[in-house]
Amino acid sequence: MWKRTRRGLRAAIVTLVAGVLMPAAARAQTPNPIEAPQPSTTAKVLDALILRPLGFLVLPVGVAAFIPAALLAAPSGMENVRAALELFVTSPASYVFTRPLGDV
Repeated sequence: MWKRTRRGLRAAIVTLVAGVLMPAAARAQTPNPIEAPQPSTTAKVLDALILRPLGFLVLPVGVAAFIPAALLAAPSGMENVRAALELFVTSPASYVFTRPLGDV
């Protein structure tokens, strides 16, 4: 019985040591993060002249679509209304107003 307990204790210690050392080993193998490439001038111009104005024009359509979606989602709970708000209003508004220029 003592051998069985010692074997179980040894397995627990090995598992504990492996669990402690594993994150350090994984962190040591990851390369340095690479900076994201900067958007080109063409992408910035396309974004500023075409995509953002189109997004701005589509935003009222999303607000108008949110109203019936919220009415249909309301009986299921506020979580579904928030999901509809995110889909129809918050995401398009974020796309138009907070997204970096040229991030297409």
